[in-house]
Amino acid sequence: MSAVLHKLARDGAVIGDRSYADIQAGLADGSLRPTDHVWAPGQGRWILLRELVALTSPAPSPKPAAAGFWRSFGRGCLAVIGGLFQGMVWIFKGIGTVMSWVVVLSIGLFIGMLLEGRGNPRNNPATDPLHDPYAGRRDRDFDDPDRDV
Repeated sequence: MSAVLHKLARDGAVIGDRSYADIQAGLADGSLRPTDHVWAPGQGRWILLRELVALTSPAPSPKPAAAGFWRSFGRGCLAVIGGLFQGMVWIFKGIGTVMSWVVVLSIGLFIGMLLEGRGNPRNNPATDPLHDPYAGRRDRDFDDPDRDV
């Protein structure tokens, strides 16, 4: 079985064909640079040697999971507390927004009443539904117990 030969280029000129093992050795001894370009049959374009090494190097193994129930339990508790705190912040922001609108609307209604000249409706008999039109004088049709019906 023959090894795949990669074409190498530096500064736009082809400098030779090498196998992957020779490329790794050349990078290690300094005869090849990570900025040199490489191309292999089946590749769509020329790539840098550092990209080829990154593509063919094995993926780093994942770090072992942190052992211990209490560490994960503590992180979970912190996440829950943080979520509750953030929820409370949003609730208080919502309450603050509602209260500010209540204050603004109340002030607007008060200013509107002053500008219309109505003032307190109890001082205006035309707009006071509890105003007794006969207060202070006698209504003979209503108050006379001896009247004939």
